[in-house]
Amino acid sequence: MPQDTLPETTPLFTAAEAEVRTGVPAATLRQWERRYGIPAPARSASGYRMYSALDLAKIGQMQTLLRDGVPASRAAELAGQAHAPPAPRP
Repeated sequence: MPQDTLPETTPLFTAAEAEVRTGVPAATLRQWERRYGIPAPARSASGYRMYSALDLAKIGQMQTLLRDGVPASRAAELAGQAHAPPAPRP
């Protein structure tokens, strides 16, 4: 299956690849994960963090919010909400 047709939640990128693609150091990504729950990468069978396109989008949103002066905890909350699946309708 080509990468273009994979679900955006498919874990595809290692921490090093996520760092290159987002410009956020892997150590910062681990800190954000620990402190704020964003991103929430999957783990490979050997325990390595694997990031999806959705994770990268959340990281990008968080970067934008931080640059705009939003506190990190609020930026994480907003980034999570911006990329959350729609709530089921009753």
